[in-house]
Amino acid sequence: MNGNRSWPTGGALDCADAARGPVKPSATAYAARLRLSRRQSQVLDALVTGRPYKDAARALRMSYSTFRTHVEKIQAKAGLKTARQLIATILRPTI
Repeated sequence: MNGNRSWPTGGALDCADAARGPVKPSATAYAARLRLSRRQSQVLDALVTGRPYKDAARALRMSYSTFRTHVEKIQAKAGLKTARQLIATILRPTI
């Protein structure tokens, strides 16, 4: 065999895929779970990229304070105290 295994869906899994581990939930899936607004989802996507708030706000064409307010509201919906906790929750590998 060449290291590939076929799955019932017709896809293949190679050793590199298996080594990466489970797929991480995306910010989009997390946003849907929290029932975020479209704008809050955009802020969450920008937050996860690790860009500075000012750059992310500029890219979304909003003020820095509006961006921070969105982040705070997302944190409240998620029941988390910091943006760092929010990012860690999204990027944490699932089992």
